[in-house]
Amino acid sequence: MLKNKLTFKYQNIVLAISKAIELTNSRMNNHHKLVAYIAYNIAKKSGITEYQSLKDILTAGLLHDIGVLPLRGKDESEKIFNSSCYKGEDQHAAIGGAFVKEHLFLGQISTIIEKHHDSWNNNNNNLNNYSDYNYIISLADRIATMIHPNENILQERYRIIDNIRKNMDNYFCPKYVDAFLNLAGIESFWLFSTPDYIDKELEKYFFKIKANNIDYRDLNTFSFFIARLIDFRIPSTYLHSLSVAYVAEYLAKLLSFSEVECEGMFIAGLLHDIGKLAVPVKIIEKPGELLKLERESINSHSFYTYTILSIIDNIYPINEWAAYHHEKLDGSGYPFHLNAENISLGARIMCVADIFCALKEPRSYKKTLSKEKIIQILNVQSNKNKLDKKIVTLACKNYYDIEKLVTDT
Repeated sequence: MLKNKLTFKYQNIVLAISKAIELTNSRMNNHHKLVAYIAYNIAKKSGITEYQSLKDILTAGLLHDIGVLPLRGKDESEKIFNSSCYKGEDQHAAIGGAFVKEHLFLGQISTIIEKHHDSWNNNNNNLNNYSDYNYIISLADRIATMIHPNENILQERYRIIDNIRKNMDNYFCPKYVDAFLNLAGIESFWLFSTPDYIDKELEKYFFKIKANNIDYRDLNTFSFFIARLIDFRIPSTYLHSLSVAYVAEYLAKLLSFSEVECEGMFIAGLLHDIGKLAVPVKIIEKPGELLKLERESINSHSFYTYTILSIIDNIYPINEWAAYHHEKLDGSGYPFHLNAENISLGARIMCVADIFCALKEPRSYKKTLSKEKIIQILNVQSNKNKLDKKIVTLACKNYYDIEKLVTDT
C-alpha cells in the first residue's frame, strides 16, 4: 500500500502518454518514438545543446499527435478547447497544442505541437512569433512516415533523402534539412531507428536530460484531463472515469485508507479505462449484442491500462488498482483471471465502483437502472463470490451518497 507521497519521473509520464496515443491506431506503432529520435538527432546536428530545448524537442516528438485523443466527436472537442476554428486535416495539431498548454509541466511545448504541420514556405516570415522547433518535428514526422519497417533501412534511406530534397524549398526549414542530410550518410543513424534498437537509443537520450519530477498534484491534474479526453471519445460513457474516481475515493475513505492512498485511488479511477484507446469506438458504442471477437476486443482494454501505467515508475499499486477493475474473486474476471488472494483491497474497491457507475449511467444499449436493480445486481455478484461482500454492503448502505457523487459529476 502507499505510505508516502510519491514523485514520478517526467520521462516515464511522457512515455506512458505517448504509448496511450499510439493505441488509437495500430499503424502508429513506435511512430512517436521514431519522431522523437529523429528530431533529437536533427536538433543536435543543428547545434542545439541546451538541456531545456532538447527536453522540449524530445517531449514534443513523443506527444506531437496527442490531439488525436479527443477527435471521436468534433462537438465534444470544442467543448474542451473552445476550438470552433479548428478545421481541416491538421485539426489534431491545434487541439493538441491547446491541450498541453493547460499543463505546467508540458505547457512550454504547446506551440511546437500546435504548429508541427505548418509548412516552412507559409510561415518563415513569422519566426519572431514562436520557436521554430516545430519545423524540426515537422521534418522528423515526414521522415518517420516514409520509413517502411519491413524494408532494408539502408536501402530505404536513398528514397527518403531524395524525397526530402525535392520538398525542402516548399515545406521544410533549410537549416534543419541540412542537418538531416549530414546525418543521412551515417549508417548508425538509420540502424538505430529500427524496432530492435529504437527503445534503448531513445531512452539513452531522454533519461539523461535534466527534468523536474512530477508530483501527485501534477499527475492528478493531468490524469483528470486524460480521463475527460477518453470519455469524450465515447459519448455514452461521458464522465464515467471521473464518476468512478469519486466513488472509489469515497469507498476508500470509508475503509480507512490513508490520505495518500485515497489520492492514489482517485488517480486510478481517472485512468482505469485508458486502455479503451486500443478498442475501436464502434465496438464500444455498438447498441446490439457483441460478437465473440468484439467482446474479446473490449475485454483487452484493462490489459492495455496495465501496460500503459506500468511504464510509470513508483506507480505501484495504482496501476493494479486501475487495471484489475474487471477481475473477480472467483477467478472468472479478465484479463489476468486472478483469484481472491491476488486481488488487493484497492482493486476490489475499484471493481465495485466501476460496476456501480456503469449500472447507474445510461449506455447505448441500456437506460440507467433503479436503486433496487443496482443493489440486486451487486448483491448477486457478491453472493457468487465475484465481488467483495464487505465493499458491496458498504456501497449499498451508502447508496444515496454514492449516487450523488455520480449524478453531480
